[in-house]
Amino acid sequence: AMSGDPHRTLQYLPNLTSKIHAGVNRTFIGFSATAFFPGASCFDLNAKTLIDVPDAKGNIRFENVNVSVHVSGSPLDSRLLNVRDLGYELWPWLTSHLAALEQDANTCHRARLLLVTGSDAEAEQLASTLHEISAGQRKVAWIRGGKKADRQERLPLANRLTYDDLVEFADGPNADVQLMVSSIYPMARGHNIVTADGKSALGGVVVCVRPLPSSDQPGNNLAHLCYSVGEGVMASANPGLALLAERAMANRILNGIRLAPPYFYSQPKAIRFFTIMNVLVTLTQLVGRARRGGTPVTCYLADAAFFDSRYTWAMLLERTIYKLKQDGHWSEFSTHHAGLVEAMTLYIETSGPQSPAGPQETEGLPDDDFPED
Repeated sequence: AMSGDPHRTLQYLPNLTSKIHAGVNRTFIGFSATAFFPGASCFDLNAKTLIDVPDAKGNIRFENVNVSVHVSGSPLDSRLLNVRDLGYELWPWLTSHLAALEQDANTCHRARLLLVTGSDAEAEQLASTLHEISAGQRKVAWIRGGKKADRQERLPLANRLTYDDLVEFADGPNADVQLMVSSIYPMARGHNIVTADGKSALGGVVVCVRPLPSSDQPGNNLAHLCYSVGEGVMASANPGLALLAERAMANRILNGIRLAPPYFYSQPKAIRFFTIMNVLVTLTQLVGRARRGGTPVTCYLADAAFFDSRYTWAMLLERTIYKLKQDGHWSEFSTHHAGLVEAMTLYIETSGPQSPAGPQETEGLPDDDFPED
């Protein structure tokens, strides 16, 4: 397997190597840098890396935005109202930050921010709120898929874009958009948003929800099961026994997820680790939208749940690093994802000492405490 950035290097290097050594063309499959992400059950490729193009330090930073509104963890029936309140609280910070970007010679040509939420509905609510507050001072756009009809008309047609509109963003009619609002998941794996010279058109990324998925998502749970079984059950000369072992382990993990309360902190330890690593992949891909052409990026965390909760984001990152070291992955992970690792460690240091969140026994049970059938 080959993985890493830049993708163009991976596109041409393998076949060139084959021509040099064997004189023939070869087909290679290259993967994104996040194909090596130990513990990320939805993304990690369990394969030996033959050639690696590691990341460089110094281009990513995480920084809290001092807000009081909690979006993550709020009741479903009040979540959109909280998103609206967050928009009002964020507005002064957004205008101030855009002004700073415009006044800096290094960032004036990409003085725009990408704001992401947990869903299209939340993105629509946030974009509509910011558009109403702006009153024409700043152009706000809601970016979503083009297959669904809009549910309301609070935003004019010119402020409703699709992901396809981002392909020629810098040279198109939407280049005057300064606040782009979207759901986090499609944007993380979406089009590059670049200027005419191939550099990122974004001056920063604002994450408006702590993106911890609920425990009832079938796709994530299937990934957790497959990842755990693939690592825990070894090849056997007796396929029938191996199949029984896989089934027993999968049932035990699934029962652990199903029988625990639906909150993240009540899930089995391994599931919590997988979830955080999956979130880190999403954030890595997301900040990649603002790193094209080598531009630095700050990822602003604008949900109070990141830093004003029983388990802060700094605490979760600290525990994740400890787990990676415990499993023997930290050294390679630090080399491969040097930019992300530097951002994580600096964020933890800036956040200060993390006090214990509470008794360990209240954080969910070990995976082996659940039945196999």
